[in-house]
Amino acid sequence: MKDKWGVIVNPHSGNKKVPKRWNTISRLLRELDTETRFTIAPAHAIELAKKFVENGYRKIIVIGGDGTFNEVVNGIYWGGNIDVISKLLSISIMSPENIRFFLGYSGWTGGQLDEELKKDSWLVGDIRPSRIIHPSRNLWKESVRNVGDQYQLWTTFPENPGYN
Repeated sequence: MKDKWGVIVNPHSGNKKVPKRWNTISRLLRELDTETRFTIAPAHAIELAKKFVENGYRKIIVIGGDGTFNEVVNGIYWGGNIDVISKLLSISIMSPENIRFFLGYSGWTGGQLDEELKKDSWLVGDIRPSRIIHPSRNLWKESVRNVGDQYQLWTTFPENPGYN
């Protein structure tokens, strides 16, 4: 399945523009080796994405809006279940390069994050999905550089604050 593309289509997203454009889209998809599935209900893209991954698909095309894309991400995000990760590694659906471990906890009360964003307590920037999927070793530094010169000092901080 390495070269085959899974295609998840939400025909109801974007004010139902997908059905109007489906002839053009399907013609373009014929140039690839694809298997296409259509969503039939809210959250269905989560299930479809999981099935594609379980069946060995490594490339997924999402045709729909932000909500559909978010559902697909939720379907391929493995979370903290080490047994699932071990199984996916053992059958070569995942490789060690696909794994990122993050430790810690973040939680907010109702409206707290909105208030913090209004007060510029967070550094917010645009990042292409490909930067997350195929990160460089310097993802943090490169991302901060893209936000603005005023944050360049941050890129010189050591990875481990204890080294300071």
